[in-house]
Amino acid sequence: MARARPTACSARRSGTSEPPARGARRAGLSAARHRSPRRSMGAFRALVVCPRRAASYTQAEGETYGCGPGMSDDRFLRSLNWRAIPLDRETARSLSDEFQVLFLQSVLEIDPENMEVMIQLGDLYTRLGRLEESLAIDIRLVKLCPEEKVFHYNLACTYSVLKHMDSALLALEKALLLGYDDIEQIETDTDLGNLRKDRRFRHLIKAHFNRELQA
Repeated sequence: MARARPTACSARRSGTSEPPARGARRAGLSAARHRSPRRSMGAFRALVVCPRRAASYTQAEGETYGCGPGMSDDRFLRSLNWRAIPLDRETARSLSDEFQVLFLQSVLEIDPENMEVMIQLGDLYTRLGRLEESLAIDIRLVKLCPEEKVFHYNLACTYSVLKHMDSALLALEKALLLGYDDIEQIETDTDLGNLRKDRRFRHLIKAHFNRELQA
């Protein structure tokens, strides 16, 4: 399931205060080497608010672990963790998803209105099939930025997948009222498959686009 990306709202940056990074880095790497990803993630949480400084500590001691200046914060932290554990590709991918969820959740604990992090977490929940959690993120996003049409569209998609037809229809109608006009996406998006079976959906499309739903 692919989610649309907003353009009207910019994400807030996370905080700038910095906890002691060196000890947290050592603890995180130690836990990773002992194949304890959750303990490792807990240690790395201390680096969340300023992970770039963690990179400087790591590189200064000659342990680059694949980090680089163009690497995103969450990818950098995952790199620190998984380079310390020899894993096959499938296991690494599964653990990497778990690590990324934990990382993004920990960022939201520190900065609960960081919309960019919410968007990433919502995308990840959707990809992992954790739809109730994805729905909770979508609801938070429309409350934080009620005029963002894409957030309402994504909410409609999640409601549709969960077969909450009334809520899906209301969310889609709100997206259309706010100016969402990608009719091709609406007609082909697999996430809206359940909603397209509802005759009210056809009436909504005809009312807003003055056209019948394409087969």
